[in-house]
Amino acid sequence: TSGVLNINDGIVNGSITTGDTVLGLDNFDFAATASALVGQFVTGIEGTFTFADGIFAVDAGTPFGAVTGTVGFAGGALTLDLLTPAGAIAGTVDFADDAVVPFDIPVGTGTVTGSVDFNQGFISVPLFTGFTATVPLEELSGSLSVDDGLATLNLETSFGTFPVEFEFGSLASSTAFDTLTNFSGSATVTDGVIDASLTTPFGPVAASVDLVDLANRGADFFEQVSGTIGIAAGEATALLETPLGIIDDVVDLSGVAGFFSTPVAGLF
Repeated sequence: TSGVLNINDGIVNGSITTGDTVLGLDNFDFAATASALVGQFVTGIEGTFTFADGIFAVDAGTPFGAVTGTVGFAGGALTLDLLTPAGAIAGTVDFADDAVVPFDIPVGTGTVTGSVDFNQGFISVPLFTGFTATVPLEELSGSLSVDDGLATLNLETSFGTFPVEFEFGSLASSTAFDTLTNFSGSATVTDGVIDASLTTPFGPVAASVDLVDLANRGADFFEQVSGTIGIAAGEATALLETPLGIIDDVVDLSGVAGFFSTPVAGLF
């Protein structure tokens, strides 16, 4: 596989040749497609992560290799410092202005409404009429639990521990879209190796990714997968044994309809 791709504000143009087949990309909206896939991926994450100072550690396996490092959400930005099978990802992306999540605080026989403002980087807790306490996220610790795209942020404060629920998948998807629309640069593909030079919100990025190596790792992984996948009434039910553990999940196929309707040239 060889070719040249140009990306400007998240839109890709170019062509890739594989054998005798030429796939042309004409104003392909990479930002929208990638952010949708990010949302779907994050929705499938399950587990509980502890954090301190607004940072939690990541140590997760994927079919292509391990992803390790840290993710921060304080200071008004999503901060990444990760090692992935495709290389290092390090940098900061500002949260959108509307990345504000309200939550209820029990007071006496009723409740008051506080908020987690990811954009400004603090939580607000109304203590009494006319006075609202604000606490920077970077001063807090607690845990983050994720199940089917719904995250519960358990914030430990001097006022008590507050559980805050929000849609983790949609927040990650919108953040990815805002980030990728600011990607510009070019990439060449030569014999299955991508060499990219990009301008991003993280700063200049020069990376080389061996697609053949990634594909081989994925093949090794899927050779060790067994189980069943059934499709009925618009849902896919998977029960699979993998090297990373058991996958027992139901996926609403209507959520990925756009992916299946994308032309093959648009996927690659």
